[in-house]
Amino acid sequence: MKNLIFAILTIFGVITAIDLPVSENLNYQCLESSVKLNFKRKSQFHQVTLSTNLFRVKECNRKFSIDEPTIIEINFDKCTLGAKNFFINVEEFKPGEIDSLLYSLPVYCENSATFYSR
Repeated sequence: MKNLIFAILTIFGVITAIDLPVSENLNYQCLESSVKLNFKRKSQFHQVTLSTNLFRVKECNRKFSIDEPTIIEINFDKCTLGAKNFFINVEEFKPGEIDSLLYSLPVYCENSATFYSR
């Protein structure tokens, strides 16, 4: 019984310690044919890669070094096949760690030309 309680507490502790990515890390400005993304990295020590699903197109993805601002402009026609609502894929990696943090954040520019902070 003690082992079961210990296992449950351990699992609960691990689950609550996971820092889930939130969309407050992404600011963007919708333009007529593109969107400017400004991503706030987890810490100053994290490298970040931002990409769309068309990751083979050079303009649609970018790896940012530790000391570089994470700002990229995504052209709708080249990078999202014309879609103005899409997900930006994020990879955050801290040198010296084994795993990177991978997730996607929504970008909504369909009926808008304003600045968003998510």
